[in-house]
Amino acid sequence: MRRTLATATPFEFPQEVPCFPNQIALVRTKINCMYLYKRVPEYEDLTRECSYDIINRPYGRLWTAFRQGDGEAALEVALRLYTGCTVRRSVEGAIDVLHAIIDPQHPDAVHDPPRFLSARAFSFLILIHYDMHEEAHAGRPVESDGRLHPSRRYILPSNTPDIYLANVLLHRAAIYANETARYGFVTPYVLNVSQSLVRFGERDRIDVRNDPRYRDLAHMWRVHDIRRREMEQEQQKRDRKVARVPDAYVCAADGCGISAVKRLGLRACAGRCPPERKPRYCSKECQTEDWKRHKAYCKPDGELDEAVEEVPTSVSIQDGASAVGDHEDATARGQAPPTRTGSHDGRARAVDINVPGDGSFSLQSAHITPAYLKWMRSEISSVRTELPVADGFLFRAGDIGRQVLGEYYDRV
Repeated sequence: MRRTLATATPFEFPQEVPCFPNQIALVRTKINCMYLYKRVPEYEDLTRECSYDIINRPYGRLWTAFRQGDGEAALEVALRLYTGCTVRRSVEGAIDVLHAIIDPQHPDAVHDPPRFLSARAFSFLILIHYDMHEEAHAGRPVESDGRLHPSRRYILPSNTPDIYLANVLLHRAAIYANETARYGFVTPYVLNVSQSLVRFGERDRIDVRNDPRYRDLAHMWRVHDIRRREMEQEQQKRDRKVARVPDAYVCAADGCGISAVKRLGLRACAGRCPPERKPRYCSKECQTEDWKRHKAYCKPDGELDEAVEEVPTSVSIQDGASAVGDHEDATARGQAPPTRTGSHDGRARAVDINVPGDGSFSLQSAHITPAYLKWMRSEISSVRTELPVADGFLFRAGDIGRQVLGEYYDRV
């Protein structure tokens, strides 16, 4: 099953909603591990909720409540520590607080935590350990929290790439994913871990589902299979729609490769050609580039056999935007990247990207410009794998994808 990455829609804080340091990271973390994957709240709604929660429950008050045995306060303390929202960031501190929820032997253990609280704590530990797996692989250090007692310290990535530690952390993330799934709490990161393991196994030619480290994680693999079947059914449904009107879903410009997620994702030519023959484009640049081909056909059927009359050098796209100027592919000439954002029309577009040594994926976005999508495709597809596969260990084949995609490298 092909991977799909979708970017979050940019959100500007309303003037009446206060914005706190690292609040965006807090919102994203909650979206990834605090909700069922089918019931993730709207980004704007959760952002507002977080703003008011930070006002009504400042960190000091949460910490006091946690020390008094409040499990929900403990979870929020861990979230703010991990993201550094209104408090000094401490990955190690967040892990320690989460262990107070799941470990009855912890000095500050939460007494008899409800199932929903334990499930969310395990889900959060998935995200933390998967992120640290990536940091260990790339050699990005995670700062230790010197305030913790030595008996409660945790192994953290250093500034030296360590594929062995990366695999230990990946295995822990999978164990936590299995525990979370056992509670029936299937969050985006439960699925992210299982899907990543399968992808890594295919890339490294390892039967990960029969690997001694992962084969007994029955709860994780069960929800993985359920979600895979759902995705296959969704893809089949979309394929049937595309098959009925294939030209409505693919940009007509030669070599573009941008497709629409939904039928109205591309803009139709506004010329005199009939609806059933109208080409569709991801941008005015592509429409201009394709005009020399489409010019002779941009007329009613009854006029196709007549001599081609002089036609203006540009035809407006359906929404009235003028398609003027020569189209230049910055990726082919090695120029600086084009403008990344600016497409806020709500039309989701997609591009297929090949990652050397790591398969391919479809990147979907309703706000990244088509030119930038094509630039990312060129940049990612042209790099070499940074590290070889060795000793049968699963690890990422390089970090270039994260560097190029930046904040948009969000798995769903």
